[in-house]
Amino acid sequence: MLKQPNSPLRFSKTIVITILLSAFIHLLTFALAKTTLSQWRWQHIPFHSAVEVIGSVIALLVCFLLINLEQSKRGTSFNLVIAAAIGTMGVFDIAHALVKPGNLFVWLHSLATFFGGLLFAIVLLKPKFTNAISTRFVFVVLLLSLIISIVSIIFPQHVPIMVQQTRFASLATFMNMFGGIALLFAAIKLFFVYKQYKKSDDLLFILHCSMFGFAAIMFQQSFLWDVSWWGWHLLRLLAYGVALWFALQNERYLFLQLQSSNESLLQQEKATQAFLDSAKNVSQSPNNSKPRYLLASQMQLSLLTKKAILNSSQQVPNLCLVGNYAMCLAKTLPC
Repeated sequence: MLKQPNSPLRFSKTIVITILLSAFIHLLTFALAKTTLSQWRWQHIPFHSAVEVIGSVIALLVCFLLINLEQSKRGTSFNLVIAAAIGTMGVFDIAHALVKPGNLFVWLHSLATFFGGLLFAIVLLKPKFTNAISTRFVFVVLLLSLIISIVSIIFPQHVPIMVQQTRFASLATFMNMFGGIALLFAAIKLFFVYKQYKKSDDLLFILHCSMFGFAAIMFQQSFLWDVSWWGWHLLRLLAYGVALWFALQNERYLFLQLQSSNESLLQQEKATQAFLDSAKNVSQSPNNSKPRYLLASQMQLSLLTKKAILNSSQQVPNLCLVGNYAMCLAKTLPC
């Protein structure tokens, strides 16, 4: 059986290093924003939009990948919960990237963090609740996120006050702090789940939640476009990079699995064809006392082989059947 190419020890070290790096970025940008670069601002809307769109596309890609992995019983311990959370964040972040800086701008970002943390926090519930999450739930959540985003953009005058002068309002701070704390608690729960089930994919989302949690906590300490503000955007982009890593690892696993299956089938097909050629020569020999039986057996073996090769989902049982039948035919005994 092909094992998924993941090394828990390697991932554990990577997670510790990256979490420490995240904390370092947090402290460094906070220190710079309060001292040397306290007056520095870089308002570059196109660059900001590009960063948010890239992250959002990755989020939606991983969302649908997790849905597919759930159907094949692979991936994380909470595929659909994480799919709903990361997909919701992706939808709100795309909307956030499409609007001009201002009240609506902060509102949509805060919604992404708040609902992302809230949905990730579902992993804290008992298994009877998390197991009840279905694919329909994920699509309903994504649809609601899209509706809220569209309504907010159409009616910006009804959006709550999120910015006061150059500071974030208390509601914006609350939504981001709540989301950040929820994400950190989700990371802790994923860690304990990993210790129990040893699923390497859980490790990646421990890292993902931790980085988003740090970024959300940095929110209240920043001003629009300052060093700290760009610092937590960097952390969010790195967190989406971790999600992309997860997607690429699973695609690599699927490719290796398919490659291995194809090689096995080709080897079996060559061996079976060689046996059929040998049986044909025997059946055509003038000294052969059972040509009709061998010809009939050859036809039956050929049929079994074709079925085994075509039906890859039952590859092992079928190929074993072919092998057993081939042994019987080689001995010219009734099977």
